[in-house]
Amino acid sequence: LLVIRNFVYMNPEKELLGPMTLTVRVTQTGTSSSVYICQDGYQHGTDWDWYYDAVKEAWPVVAKKIKTYLEEKSH
Repeated sequence: LLVIRNFVYMNPEKELLGPMTLTVRVTQTGTSSSVYICQDGYQHGTDWDWYYDAVKEAWPVVAKKIKTYLEEKSH
């Protein structure tokens, strides 16, 4: 279990966005594992909408890259 609290997204073209929380939980089932990723603490506004859309697109890509990396390292 990894929980990162009170993190802030910084971008020179946007307002500071935060604080947010990121939770990553790995559960082993037999010889496989499942990963739960939750990023929360979103608020309202144009920059928040932009950030939410960016994160919604990015997490599946990042999760797949992490999966590929871990599978390659386990062999």
